[in-house]
Amino acid sequence: MVVLGATGSVGSQTLEVAAHLGLDVVGLAARDPGDRL
Repeated sequence: MVVLGATGSVGSQTLEVAAHLGLDVVGLAARDPGDRL
């Protein structure tokens, strides 16, 4: 899975769901600094 816009609310929730389901995130894009990730 690739997540575009990973620091927004939808992107953050997507990462949480992916982790819960055990999905591999192989790439992500973020406009803001990565301290939120």
